[in-house]
Amino acid sequence: MKFTTDLGEVKKALAAMGKAVKKISIEPALIKMEALEDSLRLSLNGTVGVQISIPAKVSEQGCFVTSFSSANILTVRHCNSTLNGKSIDEDTLLLTYNGGKAKTVLTKSNTTFVDIPKPHAEYPQVELQTEAVKKLAKDTLFAACEDTNDMLHAVKLDIADDEEGILKFVLTAADRRSIAKRTAYAAKNGTYTGSTVLLPEQLKITMDMLDNDGNLTIAFGDGKVFFSQESIMVCFQELARKYPNIDSIIQQMNQPFSFKVDKKELLDVLNSVLYLQGAARPVGSSLMLQFTDDAVTISYTGNTEYIETLPATITGTFNAPVYFSAAMLKEIVTICPNQEVVIGGENPMHPFWMTCGENQEYLYCLMPINPNFQNQ
Repeated sequence: MKFTTDLGEVKKALAAMGKAVKKISIEPALIKMEALEDSLRLSLNGTVGVQISIPAKVSEQGCFVTSFSSANILTVRHCNSTLNGKSIDEDTLLLTYNGGKAKTVLTKSNTTFVDIPKPHAEYPQVELQTEAVKKLAKDTLFAACEDTNDMLHAVKLDIADDEEGILKFVLTAADRRSIAKRTAYAAKNGTYTGSTVLLPEQLKITMDMLDNDGNLTIAFGDGKVFFSQESIMVCFQELARKYPNIDSIIQQMNQPFSFKVDKKELLDVLNSVLYLQGAARPVGSSLMLQFTDDAVTISYTGNTEYIETLPATITGTFNAPVYFSAAMLKEIVTICPNQEVVIGGENPMHPFWMTCGENQEYLYCLMPINPNFQNQ
C-alpha cells in the first residue's frame, strides 16, 4: 500500500468522522484506509457508518485497519502539506507529512472491521439539493424530544408526490411542549415516496458531515437510509417503530387571537431575558406576555426584573397573561423567514402557533407554561 494525497483533505475527513465517533459510535472505533486506483477511501463503521473518498496518487493498492484515535492525530498537527503513506509490513503503515519532517506510524488493529453497507442500484431513492435538506433539519431538530425512552425521541421524514414532477418533503419533530414541521418542494428526481422515522442525533451528525454545496441522494433499503454525495456516503438504521400522529394535533389548531411584532425587536428582548436567566442562580422563571390593543408587554422576574413593551398588531382579544419558555420561543422566532412574526392561540393553557408560507411550509407549535411551575 503506497499513496500520496492532500493532508488537508484527510484532516477534513477525519474531523467529519470524529463527530460520529465522539457521540454515538461503537467502541473501539476503527477506521479502514483503502488505497484504490486513484483515491484514498476512509471508512468508519458504528451506529453511523461513514465513507469518504479523497483524490490520491496510488502506486500500490491495499487496505489498512487501525484505531480511529491513532489516525486522528493528523487533525492535531496544524500544517497543510502532502501526506505520504507506505506500508512497512502487514502490521505497520508509515505516514509522513510537513515536508517529511513529521512521521506517524500506525499499527494494524486485530479487531475485524465490518464493512459499511452500500446502497444497491435497485434501492428506491430521491435526489435534491443538500442545502435544502440541511435547512429542513436545522429548522426542525431543536424540537425533537431528548428523552431516549420517549416515542417522540425521533423525527419523521415524509416524501410524497405533490404536483406533476414535484416532490413534497416534510420533516417533523416534537416533544411535550413543542412541534416543528417544515416543508420543502423539489423537482422529482428519483423513485422513492414514503415515510421513514429516524433518530434525531444520527440525522444531525449526518447533516454536520455533508458538504453544503451540490446535490444529495437519499436511498432506502434493508431498514437503512443512505445519504450520498459525490465523495461521501453516510448510512444508519431507520427506526422500526410508528411515529405518533402529530397531524391530529395540528388539525386542531385554533387561533382566535394573534399578535404580530417585529422579529428583530422580539429577538432582542428574548436575548435580554436569556442573559438574565443565565446569570440567575438558580435559574429564574419563565417570561410573561401581556397584551393591550396595540402592544405586547414582555416581563421577566428573577434576580433582576426586566420589562419591555413592543408595538404589536393584535387580532382578537386576550385578557389573561401567557407564559413561555424564553429559549423555546427564541428557537421558533429565529426560524421565521419574515421580518414580522405572527403567533396566535386560544387561551393560556392551549397551544400557540406560528405558521409561514402559503402552504404552511413553516409550522411550529409552542405550549404555554403553567406560571405555578418555575425554573422553566
